[in-house]
Amino acid sequence: MTAEAPPRRFHIRVDRELTNPQVLSLLDEHLAGMRAASPPECVFALDLNGLRRPEITFLTAWRLPADAQPGDEGELLAMGALKELTPTTATEGGHGELKSMRTSARHLRQGAAQAILTELLTLARERGVCVRPTHLAHDRS
Repeated sequence: MTAEAPPRRFHIRVDRELTNPQVLSLLDEHLAGMRAASPPECVFALDLNGLRRPEITFLTAWRLPADAQPGDEGELLAMGALKELTPTTATEGGHGELKSMRTSARHLRQGAAQAILTELLTLARERGVCVRPTHLAHDRS
């Protein structure tokens, strides 16, 4: 008898469109939080248009109901993005930064941020991109 894999706690998705109302709401929460906590010259959060740029890979973490059917979207818990600043070449690794990391206020301390971070770091490693946190980055766009 083989052991079954444990169910995934979160369903991580790449979102290229950024049109889901739950995503837009969490993005608004993120931008408002950044503006409330930082002086304007220190807010480097990407808005919707910035997150749709081709060098951005935007991920979302969802909780699906136990009885989820195909097409069920579930509840959005967290989001995050990888911005590729310089591409990986045949002779050199690329560089990137983590952007737009946010967990919904209703879902803090449930592991969704860790799941997003782990997936973003895995993507960066697969692409040969060395990542750095936004607050340490020189490119502030």
